[in-house]
Amino acid sequence: MPLLPVSTTLLALALLAPSADTAPGDDAATEPSTTAEAAAPEVPPGDVATEESAPPPEAAPDASPPKTIQSANLDAYSAWTIRVAAAIDATNDDPSRGAAELAAALDQAPGYAVELSNDDGARTERNSGLLALARAHLALGDEPSAIATMDEALRSAGSDPLQVERYGPSLTDLYRQRVAALDQAGKGGIRVNCASPCRVYLNEHPAPARSSALWVGPYRVHIESADGSQPAADMVVVVAEAGMEVAINYPSTVEGPATPAGLTNGPGEPGPDAVKKPRRVLPRWLEVTAIIGGAAAVGAGTFFYLANSRCVGDFQTTPTAEMPGTCSDIYRSKVGGLAAIGAGAAFFAGGVITLSIDESRARRQRKTEGPSDRTVMIGYTRRF
Repeated sequence: MPLLPVSTTLLALALLAPSADTAPGDDAATEPSTTAEAAAPEVPPGDVATEESAPPPEAAPDASPPKTIQSANLDAYSAWTIRVAAAIDATNDDPSRGAAELAAALDQAPGYAVELSNDDGARTERNSGLLALARAHLALGDEPSAIATMDEALRSAGSDPLQVERYGPSLTDLYRQRVAALDQAGKGGIRVNCASPCRVYLNEHPAPARSSALWVGPYRVHIESADGSQPAADMVVVVAEAGMEVAINYPSTVEGPATPAGLTNGPGEPGPDAVKKPRRVLPRWLEVTAIIGGAAAVGAGTFFYLANSRCVGDFQTTPTAEMPGTCSDIYRSKVGGLAAIGAGAAFFAGGVITLSIDESRARRQRKTEGPSDRTVMIGYTRRF
């Protein structure tokens, strides 16, 4: 029994001896464990094991970092699309905070006119952002801002469908109301006169040099030279009313770098390249009212003039000194009738004259500009 521990110890030493004394070239060294390789502090020069020391442990990257690197290396446009999507979600949780973040993100859309024109998905996201912003304004009780945002969504969407049904019945009702209101207000157009071949983008959509059937309101126009010989130009063109067309000259006589205007900016002021409509003597509605009111006054005055000295209630009877009749009272309306006739005639003549002058001016301008197919806009603002 005392020899058992000694024999066990000798057996263990015998097993360990070859691994400690084996030369590097021996076959026994060709199957080292991974733990043994990592723990080996040195490898003699010229040893075949130098191949194991070539790739350092830190050279094999972890599989998780590429996601972080990819998000850090996003270009500005991709980062902006992510920001818009996050801001849309924020309006669901906190309409007040989300509306501010979403408006700030959407205001950067004009800076990506070319990218958005080639990205239907991102353009749809931009349109959804406008709808979400309008819904947030409704939730906050700000109906004027909701109306303005919905109008911008309708103009910006162009031929793209608006998925308004996703945002509830209140926004759907507002959408229908604003479509009807914009249709009633009329439509206009934009004409871009390029000195050399150019590309035109309207509200971040590719557009022809002449665009028609545009609802009233501001439109963002981005123009690029096809050969790169001219700097790009950005401007806001305002549809003021139906019946006129704005002509934009490119390149403009104004020099300087162009800066896009945000989606939430209001209508711009007319610029030097705008086609100005002739100044009217009076608003059309006032001229028409004067004509109708004047005619009515002449008719009433004529009645009262003819009714003078006739019996009240018996227009056919005219009492005289010889035959006073049974009249209890008679009309004494000669002076009033003449006054009504004179005033009515003056209003009628004034309305006809001013309306004729204004229409004559409009016809002369249409002949000068050529046919417009009733596609009109006025004014643009260029921001630097």
